[in-house]
Amino acid sequence: MSRTAGRFARVESRRRAQKLVLGLLSDLPRKDCWTIAEWAGDRIPDGRQHLLGRAKWYADQVRDEVGDYVVEYPHDDEAVLVVDETGDVKKGTDTVGVRDSVGDLVGVVTAAAGGGWLIGGGAGSRSSGDAGVADRRRRRYGSRMDQDERLLHSSSFGAAAVAYAEHRPNYAQAAVRWALEPASGPRVLDLGAGTGKLSATLVALGAEVVAVEPDSAMLTQLRRSLPTVRALPGSAEAIPLPDTSVDAVLAGNAMHWFDMAVAGPEIARVLAPGGILAGLWNVMDDDVEWVSELARVSGSAAIGPRDTPTSWRAETADLHLPKTGVPARFGSPEQEMFPHGQRRTADTLVATLATRAGVLVMPEQEQEATLGRIRAFLAGRPETARGEFTLPMQTGVLRVRRL
Repeated sequence: MSRTAGRFARVESRRRAQKLVLGLLSDLPRKDCWTIAEWAGDRIPDGRQHLLGRAKWYADQVRDEVGDYVVEYPHDDEAVLVVDETGDVKKGTDTVGVRDSVGDLVGVVTAAAGGGWLIGGGAGSRSSGDAGVADRRRRRYGSRMDQDERLLHSSSFGAAAVAYAEHRPNYAQAAVRWALEPASGPRVLDLGAGTGKLSATLVALGAEVVAVEPDSAMLTQLRRSLPTVRALPGSAEAIPLPDTSVDAVLAGNAMHWFDMAVAGPEIARVLAPGGILAGLWNVMDDDVEWVSELARVSGSAAIGPRDTPTSWRAETADLHLPKTGVPARFGSPEQEMFPHGQRRTADTLVATLATRAGVLVMPEQEQEATLGRIRAFLAGRPETARGEFTLPMQTGVLRVRRL
């Protein structure tokens, strides 16, 4: 289930899906919402019915993840997964062919009463190692998967908005000054503004700030902490501002969520001619030995490749470019790093890492294990075991100019 965890908008839905799958795999003689609810210890099946009927989760992506698992994990080219998309029980007597999304006959379903999709390898399919079913499926769903995943991760922060506002660091002023240096005027859009960490630095530097944020809970925190900043609901793909209305667009720890095939033209639209787009990331300085070890202990969900200077440049160098054939709207990138730090205790550093998207979407047991491992590491290090310390950080900036 950890493979599909990020496809559910809420933790409750993910847990119900896990129990549903385990129930379907159990030895229950009859499997429906009632029997699985009883098997799982629930009094009524409402939770499972809500999951299947009204809850927000991404069925296409879950199907694709399971299909990839069938192909990749067992690595069995003969493995077949058939997903019933008709609601019919597979209890017929006929054998039918199953075609993939481009019409190739890739397998058969025996005893079939209704329609289905084959996902994964299968008799007659090409090897999973080449441009077979899995690759064609990715091409079919790729752009929508990317968009849905960005929306899902964006929404994952809402449940942690208060903790995010309390524990996430601000941005090094020197980094923000450098980002704005070529801008022709003071009008700045903080895009994907979160709870206002970057907006606060921009205000302190005298910029005329408008903040745009898609998550309502994060936006509430921003308005509470920065009541004088104009804060609007919106996203990088749909910015609620008129054409050529800002001199610079800055994004703090957010640009990696943008779908630049859509967001690129939208950002270019609101920028004045020659305007600046800059992404800023606060990263942990893994040149410091204990920070490097913390990154190893934490795992990539908590401290990923983009979160340390060692690989930050490579991870962010092309984030201003669309991943499709859409023309680029921005020129050559410049990247710089600026010293930074945050006062933390062991407990508050754990709380900071708990607001990372990769941690927020973890199943509860995995999340508890990850944070427990981090807590134990910090308790065992002389640099972090007692009282406050400064977490060594840097703020990285990717800066491009509108063409």
